[in-house]
Amino acid sequence: MNFNPVTDMKELWSQKPFMGQADFVSTMARNRFEAIRARFQVHSPGSVPVERREQDPLWHSRQLLGQIQAKFAAIAVPIGAVSLDEHTVRTKARSSAKTYMPSKPDKYGVRFYSVVGWKSLYTYSVWDNGSGNRTRATAAERYVDVFPALRTARFRTLECDEIPMKRKDASALWVAMCGHPTKTHPDRNQHRLLVCDNFYTRHNIAKTVMEFTDGEMKMLGTVRIALQGKWVAKELEAAKARMDTAERGSWELVAALDVPAGWEKLQEKHKRAQRKLPEHLQTPYVAPATIAANAGCIVFRDKMTVVFYTNDLAGSLPQRVLSDCSPEAVRLCRGLAPLRRWTGEQIMHRKTFEVPAMIVAYNLFKNGVDRVNQLRSTNPIRRKEKRLAMSILTWALDLALINSFALFREVAGEEAARVSLREFKRRVAVQLTTVQHTRIEKERKKPDLPGQAIQDLVGADDSLHAITPNSRQHSSGKLTCYLCSLRGFSRKALYGCTGCHRGFHVVCFTAFHYRDALTSESLSVRAALDAVCAEASGTAEVHTRLKKNKTITYLDQLELP
Repeated sequence: MNFNPVTDMKELWSQKPFMGQADFVSTMARNRFEAIRARFQVHSPGSVPVERREQDPLWHSRQLLGQIQAKFAAIAVPIGAVSLDEHTVRTKARSSAKTYMPSKPDKYGVRFYSVVGWKSLYTYSVWDNGSGNRTRATAAERYVDVFPALRTARFRTLECDEIPMKRKDASALWVAMCGHPTKTHPDRNQHRLLVCDNFYTRHNIAKTVMEFTDGEMKMLGTVRIALQGKWVAKELEAAKARMDTAERGSWELVAALDVPAGWEKLQEKHKRAQRKLPEHLQTPYVAPATIAANAGCIVFRDKMTVVFYTNDLAGSLPQRVLSDCSPEAVRLCRGLAPLRRWTGEQIMHRKTFEVPAMIVAYNLFKNGVDRVNQLRSTNPIRRKEKRLAMSILTWALDLALINSFALFREVAGEEAARVSLREFKRRVAVQLTTVQHTRIEKERKKPDLPGQAIQDLVGADDSLHAITPNSRQHSSGKLTCYLCSLRGFSRKALYGCTGCHRGFHVVCFTAFHYRDALTSESLSVRAALDAVCAEASGTAEVHTRLKKNKTITYLDQLELP
């Protein structure tokens, strides 16, 4: 199996040892499958206007994606911790929807944002990143068009004065996706945790998500200091510099800041006023920032210094920075929890550090989307495909099967522990092909009826001349058409006359034997009639001998299909 993998699709129907699979052969013929696959489309022809095709690179899959997104959101809702990250559909297609990310395993592909439940691995919400999309609607607007129940909540959230987010921001889509589970099914404890990596973790986004969900969803994740804003970056850089020289396991708690939404305009106004003052009297602009409620960054010294953000602290910080020696910092981080690490000195057991519980929670809940990607890569159904629509279709089917497997485990309970995802996919394939297998088995078990002579069924025909299909038992079944030869042509025919023992085309047979019924003025028909008259008078240019031909199927040999 290692040195003889089945990589080409046609090899699944191979008759060679260790190559083919009998189930594929028994389900469908290979040429039929390839014909269906080559002509398969996920959209109805002519359903998308040309203008839309030019603006949206995923126009061919919009209807499919809309149905899948609606089904995922309607069937189940994950509770507890959820993860926000990217799914990648690998593709070689030439499309503006394709992006390049060298840090990903699939460097070229279409990126989809996904919200996945950590415990169940159920993908609740999925949406493309809008690369190459030139339609006037933003990604968030397209999302609420599919889920109109979110439109009012989104409008109210972005209209708040305390929210710095704009409607055209890409993060507005993330807010709508993350808050969608709360709209569908609010948590009974009024608490959800959103865990994401340093690309999505920002105080402004966390504040908007919490406002959008009426305070239910909180954020936890690692931090890129450059994305946190200029007003808190200075404190974070200073804390990071201190932790770089500290012992492993040390940490500090830095408060997050709330800055007015229109501080850029206030800064420009301040700069214009400063130009009128002498240089020695000019002062830099300082935004009227306040310490955010229940929000802060934990600067932790691991093997390297890592910065975490959360707005799920037990309270608000009394000052900008608290050290790990402060009991108040421990209380705000909801206590300490053990974290085991190899430090290079241990042989058998890792060293245990007492760190803030938020760090341990992040290590536990961070990998929801990554685990789904691992399931996809471990049990892939993708093929080498240059058609982007087919790549998205196979990816959507894969994601739907993983979601179905997640629901199966929740419903079946302990019995589902013995069923792997691979076995689950096999069972689904069996269920989908049961009808086809049953039909084929019935056709195979049906006895073949012996061929019956036509004269036994409908009686014998007393007419001398009859046209029948030629037999291929002794030859290829092709005979030179007699009338065409009289006209000077050499053309083959698959039919013959039982009385003349010669080959005929159907129209030539009609013209030869029923010339009295033809009254056409066509030159070709008149020429054929002249040739028939010449043959009848014995002056034909071509003469063939008359003999019984084995290729002719005579009436007593004719069988019904």
